[in-house]
Amino acid sequence: MTALRVVSWNMAHRLENWDELRRLLGTGPAIGLVQEAADPAGRPSVQDLSLMPGGVEPHPWSTRAGSLRSWSTAVVATSDVVCRVPSQVAVQDATGDDLALSHPGSYAAAEVSIPGHDALGVASMYGVWDRQEGIGSYSEATLHRTISDLTPWLHRPPAGGLVIAGDFNCYLDYGDWWDGRYMTVFNRLNAYGLDLLGPTGTEPLAGCPCRLGPACRHVQTYAHHHSANSKPFQLDFAFGDAAVVSRLIDCAVDPDADFEASDHLPVVTTLRGSDE
Repeated sequence: MTALRVVSWNMAHRLENWDELRRLLGTGPAIGLVQEAADPAGRPSVQDLSLMPGGVEPHPWSTRAGSLRSWSTAVVATSDVVCRVPSQVAVQDATGDDLALSHPGSYAAAEVSIPGHDALGVASMYGVWDRQEGIGSYSEATLHRTISDLTPWLHRPPAGGLVIAGDFNCYLDYGDWWDGRYMTVFNRLNAYGLDLLGPTGTEPLAGCPCRLGPACRHVQTYAHHHSANSKPFQLDFAFGDAAVVSRLIDCAVDPDADFEASDHLPVVTTLRGSDE
């Protein structure tokens, strides 16, 4: 049976990266959970992809309506994947099973299915940086809003489970004062039954700025200014519920990617079929 690949990638708002995404998705059934995606209107390489942008009209590709930042989150699927976009409405209008949207561009979601796989809920999560006078920047507030928006799925996920992945813009277990803020996000996902799928190293990451020492298992997914010589930070993660964990084959950074295309590396999660 054909495995299902879920590729999460911050595309660094480069239009040409849609071509690279096509390579990453490959020829088999695959889903792309993308962040900082430039509007691909008219891009030939994505004409045969099913594209579901995040955000709300009239600025579906902005992280915030009217923002100068013209990129956002999206779910992309190859032609052999059937997708259904759930009801997604402004937070003040959300009722029942609606997924709310309290921060445009912070996530995009879809229910996907292929033969041999139960319907799977996927969400591309982007920790948008908010800035407040006298306080500075923070991403965890946006992430908490997104978790609240996805609550109906967290309580009642599709039959095949739930995958949430993306650029969180926060650190996991760095052992410093940031942990008090950022760990609230990871702990909350854990409390809803979502476990870290990866990427996770097997030994300490050389040059990692965390304070965990021999306990470090971070994997570099981000390079400041696209420089491989910058400090190796991990900002990209994939989480899944028990149904997904039971079918997990692997979750790792794409081995053929580098920091030329984006300042983030793609994270690829591979799942076996539901009946295997």
